Amino acid sequence: MQRKTFVTSALSVAFLGGNARVALAQVAGGAAPLPSFGTSAAPDNVLVVIQMGGGNDGLNTIVPYSDDAYHRVRPTVALAPSSVLKLNDRIGFNPALKGLHALYQEGQVAVVQGVGYPSPNRSHFEATQIWETASPDRPQQYGWLGRYLDRRYPAGTKAPSLFEAVSLGDTLPAALVASHVEVPAIGALGAFGYNAGRDLASKQSAGVLYDGAKAGQSPYLAMIAQTARDAYHRVRPTVALAPSSVLKLNDRIGFNPALKGLHALYQEGQVAVVQGVGYPSPNRSHFEATQIWETASPDRPQQYGWLGRYLDRRYPAGTKAPSLFEAVSLGDALPAALVASHVEVPAIGALGAFGYNAGRDLASKQSAGVLYDGAKAGQSPYLAMIAQTARDAYHGGDQLRAQTATFTNKASYAQNGFAQQLALAARLIGSSAGSKIVFVSIGSFDTHAGQRAQQDRLLGYLGDGLAAFYGDLAAHGLDKKVMTMTFSEFGRRVAQNASNGTDHGTAMPLFVIGGGVKGGIYGDHPSLTDLDHGDLKYATDFRSVYATVIERWLGRDPAPVLGGAYPSIAFV
Repeated sequence: MQRKTFVTSALSVAFLGGNARVALAQVAGGAAPLPSFGTSAAPDNVLVVIQMGGGNDGLNTIVPYSDDAYHRVRPTVALAPSSVLKLNDRIGFNPALKGLHALYQEGQVAVVQGVGYPSPNRSHFEATQIWETASPDRPQQYGWLGRYLDRRYPAGTKAPSLFEAVSLGDTLPAALVASHVEVPAIGALGAFGYNAGRDLASKQSAGVLYDGAKAGQSPYLAMIAQTARDAYHRVRPTVALAPSSVLKLNDRIGFNPALKGLHALYQEGQVAVVQGVGYPSPNRSHFEATQIWETASPDRPQQYGWLGRYLDRRYPAGTKAPSLFEAVSLGDALPAALVASHVEVPAIGALGAFGYNAGRDLASKQSAGVLYDGAKAGQSPYLAMIAQTARDAYHGGDQLRAQTATFTNKASYAQNGFAQQLALAARLIGSSAGSKIVFVSIGSFDTHAGQRAQQDRLLGYLGDGLAAFYGDLAAHGLDKKVMTMTFSEFGRRVAQNASNGTDHGTAMPLFVIGGGVKGGIYGDHPSLTDLDHGDLKYATDFRSVYATVIERWLGRDPAPVLGGAYPSIAFV
């Protein structure tokens, strides 16, 4: 296959490749033209784009080692000139970039400095959207590479390969969202594909279904399938689930059959389904809608997340949480929901890798220990704060591994990223790490095309992962002490589209799971005929779910956290 565009998680300061001439380009206010850093375009050229997620520190990546101002404003984090991999007499690579430096010396790396845009945005979500859509001034529905693909392959034409452009990961980045060109997200090569079941009959049936589909048909599978409404089958004529396949909850609705694990928990009374959740004037931008859900603020931007604000009130300035791991995010980036004013929340990508990277040799590690444990009383409070954060990062990895080593998982977890995150979550909760809030992600449910394969696979991960998680917790006597809630930035439109998928919508169901939950169905399923311009009308404000969790589970007044009072729901 001819793969022309790859995106793994989106944007870098270096251009690599045998055709890249070495260049150090400085852009000043957009006035200076960039020198050429490549050869002429060719039809078989390939582009790989790497996102350095979270907001990478450029000054400690391309280090201005000869500038006194750099060392003056960064007294404890500046890199020593002797350690820098020099590019010229002013700047050099961070010493961790030995591999990239070797490519630079071979003439295969172009470094473009001072890259940005006017009036820069410092929100992770909004800034990511700006970079990925190449539109700082106004929202764009499609990404910059998506728009390229749409023009490269106009409507009515087809790319030479299904994998002409791909995202390596579970989520399709905004950069690759296109109007009509399908771009798959591949989390793992072995797991990519339609989950038709393990037996031969299931796979043959799936082959008949999808290989026999006619142009314009749309495979679709809803998370909560409506088994008794004509409108559901009418607007999704080829993809509606047969009533016999649905895991029924009552005589009107049921679970997607991929949610067998979650359905088992529901039958045990451990799952509450909250239907028709949303908010007024819903936003359909991934990034803006995610920020709304994670900050619980549809009306105005919020600097801190809803869980971050809870943590700030739970542990006021001057106090400290009992554990460094009181709240954690399992992943490489801290979600907006957990951004707090003064409470530190670590992001843990992998248990073995978590910690401060002081270098591999003993001398580097000893030096880092002296540096971060050597702050003296009476120094600047800002320096003390930085030093404390650095100490936590330096010692936290060893502390976390020692604490979680006392806990043994007693359930069998699947070998996918989501299940393994839940296995780690159980260890964090059940060990002396004592985590009280754990944030886990699964995706991407952005199913504009080929929806059934992608959603089926992910819902299977979700249901089976949660079943293993609660089995594990129950074996340790913890299942009644742990509540899990789900959310997504928006639902999907009611009618299928012409690309075997669905587009951005509004209201959706949420799940609340746990031994302490009052299982059942809360709220009516939204009407499929009384719509808001083709979208479901919400009935339950998502802040009511948050308010219930904060008040009845976490034991705090939700009004100061959410900026208002919202009715609670009886699921706990």
